Amino acid sequence: MYEEPVLLEKIEKLSPQKITESVFEKVQTFFFLSIIISWSCWMLLLASAKGVIPFQFDVTGNVPGFLLYAGAMTGMWLAAVFLREPGKGLALAELRPMFAVLGNWKKNLHWYPVAILVPLVAELLAPTAYSIAGGSVHGFNPASPDWLQVAALLGLGIHFSIALMIAGPGYLLPMLDKADIGRQKASFIATLITLAWLFPLIMLVVIQHMSSGTGAYMIETVPLALMLFWLYYTARV
Repeated sequence: MYEEPVLLEKIEKLSPQKITESVFEKVQTFFFLSIIISWSCWMLLLASAKGVIPFQFDVTGNVPGFLLYAGAMTGMWLAAVFLREPGKGLALAELRPMFAVLGNWKKNLHWYPVAILVPLVAELLAPTAYSIAGGSVHGFNPASPDWLQVAALLGLGIHFSIALMIAGPGYLLPMLDKADIGRQKASFIATLITLAWLFPLIMLVVIQHMSSGTGAYMIETVPLALMLFWLYYTARV
């Protein structure tokens, strides 16, 4: 007689509606926490680029600028670490399938160029399309590329992909999976969150390298969204 309320309570806790509500509460907390951490760094970089503050922060030109960039790029991961349940690690467990694919080079040799080039293409697509459309992209000429610049972009692409992987499929997407809303919907929600998280970075690139902010941002959202989708599906092979 006394076990029935306990049993009903357990069933209620395991009901899909309760699980979904709990998941989205955690997702909202993760979103706002990652925004606070990253945007506090991005805003200083943006203010410096616009001359609003007397300090000069350059991502590649001085140590404070690089540290602000590093803090901004790891904002999602730090938020995941803060919100991770005790004993669950540092939001890296879900990356093991991806690293397993990378390590199994004998069977998946073709995967390496895809893993490297897809994120790079996603990054280059926006300025290339903007340049073809007649926009001014300072320092970027797809017709005669600077190979040193290409190498730098390649390294940035790999780092950018890992940063997204740790925060996205490493924490956010597995949590959304628990809500049983489907992989495509989960990826779409994670993409929107990531685009909002990256908005100051895109604006920083626009201010420093592109003449039209709105047009460049609209072009940038497409490859970034595709990149996140691709990374998620690849990690689950």
